[in-house]
Amino acid sequence: MYDSVEQHINQYLANYNVKVIFTDPVLEVDFPHYEKGRLADIVAAIISRFEHNGNPHQITEKWRLKGELRGYLKIRLLKQMIRIVYKVEEQKDVTVVTIIAVGPKKDEEAYSLAKKRLK
Repeated sequence: MYDSVEQHINQYLANYNVKVIFTDPVLEVDFPHYEKGRLADIVAAIISRFEHNGNPHQITEKWRLKGELRGYLKIRLLKQMIRIVYKVEEQKDVTVVTIIAVGPKKDEEAYSLAKKRLK
């Protein structure tokens, strides 16, 4: 059901040589918790991050995660209090962005989900 979200994002970001991959838990566990309007905000935030940042490796410090999630980055949806945890990897002709977790800011739940999924 949510595979179309990934397709939509990738169609849009193809012009920027960026491919977004959602891990299965994001599509099967995280997304069903959000209503359609919130999902639209999440998709818009992902597109915006890479549309306005031609080089996904060129990041600001506040996007970097620390500790167990060192090497991962975050997108903050301030108004919605949602966090998106992802990793950027260069492949031959494309930059691959793997979304690890999408979750609430409250109690750092998104970061806890990401840590659990990386073990």
